[in-house]
Amino acid sequence: MSMRGTRWSASTFVWNSIIQKKNRIFLWLMFWDRLNTNANRTKKHWTTDPFCVKCPAVASITHIILHCSLVDHVWNKLDIKQMALWSDDVFYFVGRIIPHFSHQRQATWPICFAACAQELWSAQNQRIFENSNTTVS
Repeated sequence: MSMRGTRWSASTFVWNSIIQKKNRIFLWLMFWDRLNTNANRTKKHWTTDPFCVKCPAVASITHIILHCSLVDHVWNKLDIKQMALWSDDVFYFVGRIIPHFSHQRQATWPICFAACAQELWSAQNQRIFENSNTTVS
């Protein structure tokens, strides 16, 4: 399967049947940058503030999933925080992280990543739209 015009071997896990359908759809939207982040909402003229409510950075999907201060402890618990910080985007991160895990963990990684990414996204939305200080643990 190709993603953004390049062959991407990690894309097979996006449609992995073991992942819940809602998570697969979320991942597809996330990789194609179709989620309504503050950065995308600004492009659509839905808001004038493209910044993260937690950090002084533009709230792109890469920021929300990899670089926001909220996500540090999530990736730290999985022992992949440095890879997240060094990744330029989520697409690159996922392709790079799969070989890092043992064969047994590679099978469960798609489920873990999908659940973490969707929960991080939900926490960000709660902070934006409900003025909540939700954390992810």
